[in-house]
Amino acid sequence: MSNVFSITSFVGGIHYAKQYPEFMSFDSMKYLDESIDWSKYKRRGVFRELAKCNKVADKFFDQNRDFREEHIDDLKRITWYATVCMDELKYSLNRKMAYDDLGIEEILKRYSVI
Repeated sequence: MSNVFSITSFVGGIHYAKQYPEFMSFDSMKYLDESIDWSKYKRRGVFRELAKCNKVADKFFDQNRDFREEHIDDLKRITWYATVCMDELKYSLNRKMAYDDLGIEEILKRYSVI
């Protein structure tokens, strides 16, 4: 398992991992892509994506408790996406495939990040 545990504590405290065990069931290795050309890789893009994830988490926790309970799936998906972003270079993960698969654009629009 990669950074899911540390990111979960980063975005919401460890109680979210205990309350929702499916947080920890994410396998980022399904986004493994050996065909990526890392010579054109720019680390700046990862930091930009992690900043977006951080903004979503901030806006998520600024909402009231009922909203948070209703939209916990958003927090799960953004946490999983941040995990893929952090481990992208280390394990040759495809961040763009994770972006599309997890529906991150919808979340970013909902929280007015993009």
